[in-house]
Amino acid sequence: MMRPPVAVEISERWLKVVVAKPATRPPRLLACVVKPIAGFSDGQITQTVKQVFRELKLKARPVTVSFPRCLVTLRNLHLPSQDPREIAQMIDLNVTRMVPYRKEEVVSSYRLLGADDIGYTKVMLAIVHRDLVKRQTGILESAGLSIERILLSSHGVWQWAAARHKSEMTAQELFLLVDADATFLDCIICSREQALFSRSIALQADQPVREEGMSKLIGEVSQSLEVFQSEETNKRPIKAFLSGAAGSLEPLKQAIGRDLKLPVVSVSPPSILPPKGKGARPAEPPPTVSLTAVTELATDQGEQLMSFVLPEMQIKQSLRQKTRELVLLGSLSAYLITLLIGIGMSRVYRHQAYLNQLQARNAAITQEIGELVTQSKRLELVKESLRLRGLPLRYLAELQQLLPQDIALEFLSVDERQRGVIRGQALQLSHVFAFISTLEQSAFVDHVETKYTRRKRSRDKDTTEFELALQYRP
Repeated sequence: MMRPPVAVEISERWLKVVVAKPATRPPRLLACVVKPIAGFSDGQITQTVKQVFRELKLKARPVTVSFPRCLVTLRNLHLPSQDPREIAQMIDLNVTRMVPYRKEEVVSSYRLLGADDIGYTKVMLAIVHRDLVKRQTGILESAGLSIERILLSSHGVWQWAAARHKSEMTAQELFLLVDADATFLDCIICSREQALFSRSIALQADQPVREEGMSKLIGEVSQSLEVFQSEETNKRPIKAFLSGAAGSLEPLKQAIGRDLKLPVVSVSPPSILPPKGKGARPAEPPPTVSLTAVTELATDQGEQLMSFVLPEMQIKQSLRQKTRELVLLGSLSAYLITLLIGIGMSRVYRHQAYLNQLQARNAAITQEIGELVTQSKRLELVKESLRLRGLPLRYLAELQQLLPQDIALEFLSVDERQRGVIRGQALQLSHVFAFISTLEQSAFVDHVETKYTRRKRSRDKDTTEFELALQYRP
């Protein structure tokens, strides 16, 4: 079962935690908790995060962090190159020129916005102080959470509005998008395809936008439009979209329509599913707080989002990824080993079962014809005995036909392997050799070996004694 994605935003005054229903478009919130943290230490914020996760009954998991626009420096650049590698090098050189910090003190991210009229590449560059990122990662990691992504809130606001009003946005026109939060307005100029410009405008903390000071606020919005037109294009937005804090939308809508002469559309806020239980109602966020960005970023996996990554985060993410890969590899290996063992055991079991069947069948056959087998064995034994008993007579008859007159046999034997021994006397040694040659040429002797020949004198007569070993043919 897919775990519901969780996004967290830690602003100057509020902690926002949203749990989105997985794989739904548009995103719907299973739960939403907004806690005031103004004046809290980092340790107190960590304890508040833990408390929220306990209330929502969420186990520790990777979370997406929505990084507030008011904490980020955003600049639009025009770089004389189309090569992504050269652009990355130029941006690396320009980062420290935009902010009064050393290179190692900042974390940056950028997006390519296409080419301008003279072929330069338009780039949106976001810069944030390293300590701000480390603070937020430290708070969440101390609460037992791992961080999957840290994303710029402005892109969540733009994608939320673009997804809901795509039919009202033409590809060639520009639009003004204003998201009201507790301490700032995020003034975004965008097309249907991408966010092109963003400027943060400070508000009185946790106060809904009212008529008092509205002219100054609209002046700031108008100035943002002029800055964009002077730096980027002479085109002016044709429509405005408002999102965010419910308590600020209506006066802003009237003022923008009246002073900027733009038609204004209110963007629908995130819908929160009611909790289980009869009569239960979903918790409503404070009227000065915007959940637009944090809700969209909880479920969005698009590649157009600007992310801030610390080197140590990259190392941890790499280790987590390798750990997941090793766990997956180990699980697959264990599964394959178990499968192979199962297959092997199955084959052994089948072979054993077949052997048992054969043994049982053999036992049955043996029981049925046991007496016949016994008699057959006895008959074979008798046949073999008779055959062996007749071998000496057979070989003696053969030898009588081959034995010359000048050879006298004294001893003849044949064993069960048809090996024989002949001892005898001859007048001359040459007679013995002639006899051996005759035996080797005979049809019933396979091999002849001379054991010994020796001269012997008896009664004034010399004789030659010999012993031969024969291998008879069957």
